[in-house]
Amino acid sequence: MTLHRLHNPIRSLILLTLLALAPLHQAHASILEAFPQAMPLDPARALAGASTSGAALPPTLLQLEGQTGLELKADFSDAEATRACWDFPVGQDLSTLAAIHLRLFCANPQLARQFNVYFKTGGAWYSATFSPSGNRRWEDIIIPKTEFLPEGKANSWNDCRTLRIAAWKNAPGPLGIRLAAITLLGSNAPLAIVRTNGKEAMQYARHIGNSLSRLGLFPTVIDEADCVPSRLKASPFAFFAYPTAAPAAQIDAMLNYMRLGGKICAFHSLPKPLATFMQLPQGQFLKGAQLPIQPGGILPTAQLPLAKGFRQQSSAFLQINPTGLHPVAWWAESSGKATPYPAIVETRHGFWMTHVYLNQDPMNGAATLAAMAARHVPEVWPKAAFFRIHDAKQRYEDCPMGRTVAFPYINKAILAYNNGNYPDSISMAITGRELLGTQAFAQPVTIRADEMRAVWMRNRGGLPGQSWDATATLLKNAGINAVFPNMTTGYATAYPSGHLPSFSPENALQACLEACRRHGLKLHVWMSCLSVADAPEPIIADLQKAGRLQLNESGAALPWLCPNNPANRILLNQVVAELAGRYPIDGINLDVIRYPETSSCFCNACRRSFERFIHQQATSWPADVIRSGPLQKEWELFRQITITSLVSQLAAQARNVRKELVISAAVFPDLNAAKTAVGQNWTAWLQTKSIDFLTPMNYQATTALFQGQLAQQLAQVGRPDVLLPGIGVSTQRLDLRELSSQINATRAANVRGFILFEYTPREAYDLLPKLQLPH
Repeated sequence: MTLHRLHNPIRSLILLTLLALAPLHQAHASILEAFPQAMPLDPARALAGASTSGAALPPTLLQLEGQTGLELKADFSDAEATRACWDFPVGQDLSTLAAIHLRLFCANPQLARQFNVYFKTGGAWYSATFSPSGNRRWEDIIIPKTEFLPEGKANSWNDCRTLRIAAWKNAPGPLGIRLAAITLLGSNAPLAIVRTNGKEAMQYARHIGNSLSRLGLFPTVIDEADCVPSRLKASPFAFFAYPTAAPAAQIDAMLNYMRLGGKICAFHSLPKPLATFMQLPQGQFLKGAQLPIQPGGILPTAQLPLAKGFRQQSSAFLQINPTGLHPVAWWAESSGKATPYPAIVETRHGFWMTHVYLNQDPMNGAATLAAMAARHVPEVWPKAAFFRIHDAKQRYEDCPMGRTVAFPYINKAILAYNNGNYPDSISMAITGRELLGTQAFAQPVTIRADEMRAVWMRNRGGLPGQSWDATATLLKNAGINAVFPNMTTGYATAYPSGHLPSFSPENALQACLEACRRHGLKLHVWMSCLSVADAPEPIIADLQKAGRLQLNESGAALPWLCPNNPANRILLNQVVAELAGRYPIDGINLDVIRYPETSSCFCNACRRSFERFIHQQATSWPADVIRSGPLQKEWELFRQITITSLVSQLAAQARNVRKELVISAAVFPDLNAAKTAVGQNWTAWLQTKSIDFLTPMNYQATTALFQGQLAQQLAQVGRPDVLLPGIGVSTQRLDLRELSSQINATRAANVRGFILFEYTPREAYDLLPKLQLPH
């Protein structure tokens, strides 16, 4: 990656002290002063090599903020238009890229349901999402490289040819995006994150990158194919996110890096060569019931300055004997009590954490990650604070609303920085930035008297370390009036069942029901219908042997029950009848009642059912029904009818047992994509009164995109009371103000209420008590 220095850091510090006197000139470049290495894409060159597809119109050059930028327009008025793409040439080695920066203005982002940036490197596409705020102002969006995941097989980043900006249609109309700058960023501190191929490994690296970026650090990201000492040597410290999945060549590269003086923080199981070199035990891997405690967090010792205890509900860890080792952090129980089990061990080659990093407590977790790095790279803290001040200052320039309340915090951040108090500087800068534009969150809205304020909850026993009674107390005190716990799946239940094995001997559903009744909460059982992806391998193997799993186009089994298999339908109906008959719950929320993707299911049962549906044989199976095959449209309709019939059947079964039971369904938010990709024609479910309301998964990072999806859904269903939109508070890591804003958007639309995905300790302790919901 060929980069150049944009600004003199000393000049930047002098300018920062002038914030109280006057706004900075050339504000569009201010945030980039925190990145010594940056490469802006030349707009004229980008335009010369640009190409478009879908609803995108040719880009044009425009004078933006005193310099030449790009204007992107799309015409979504055509009913067939689903996406707009603008491709620009790059032609760079991005193997040590840290992030990409977009300086943009988008007045109507609600016309799109999703925005993406793609990189094409070699034959692979890497994609990440971004979310314009739509507040009619310029904004800076920085996307860490760890957010970019491969669509298909991973590849080296050493030959990045194309950058693509894409917008996926939500509603008809003319979409406009103005880009004052597209900048490829090198790291703002001499750190690296080393990624290993594979979905799980990429996700753990993403957790680290996301957490550090919130603190203000953007490390170089080096993927498996690019992991050689020559690329690592510029970073004295590297986070090795998931070495247990690393191939031998990547392990060798990391060993060579450490031999040359590099330090690492490795996570989870260590391959033997790595453990031997770092003089660490491999430990005993304990999971679930094997664990001696229920982990609730990690508590650093005073030997790791500026580290903070952080929440992490790990379901497993490596148990090791601390004798002869140097632990600098210990596992804590959910109550916060320290345990004798090491969580982080220091060696002369760096650190080892005895599980993966889960990013459940981003800021406190980032402080501990930074504290480890700072042991070997002391400039980590000032670099993070320097970015955070520039980020807050840039927002201050762009957003007049809220300047009065934000200014003291930004000024204190600058003073703390000058005094060397970097953690306080970071905290003050983030607070000041968040206060800018706060009036936008305070619009008066009418709250309907019957508003449902609900949460989905995966943990079947209540919050970690808490009983269901204690969990219900917290929910009630926070103003939540309904809980949707995941008490049953297609392979096991959280209560004694006559049809499926139980997850544990305890009757979690009964305990939850009693707690809900004591505290006046409605209980809707979240029922995972068709996906068995999280089932133990022996169960999946048995289901495959019985021919009950879906097959993809090449005949490989997927961990999903086939909706056309009679045994699966009988089982799901039995589970629903048992739930409705044995427990006085208020409702059932049908989830994953869909196909996993377009390429399923092609088993013999589906083929026979499809041929009966079209009254003819498919001569070439499955080619006739996929990728513009002659029967593709009929196949799409067949899949929708299959899922619709299953929804109708389960709802009827439940109401036959107890007619007052409320039936709802979690659905993909975009109707057209839901129908064609996963077979969910959810307007039909409402029209036939199979379900009482929908819980569309409107998981968006900004209110503008959330409102856009909700408005489109209202137009499609015609009645606000049949929508209980899902807010992705955990998936999108929403802060308090954004969460409050999206809740207000549901109230402005007068829908049934809202449901949060999902209720974890972060939501229970850090967010919901501060929302001041009605009681």
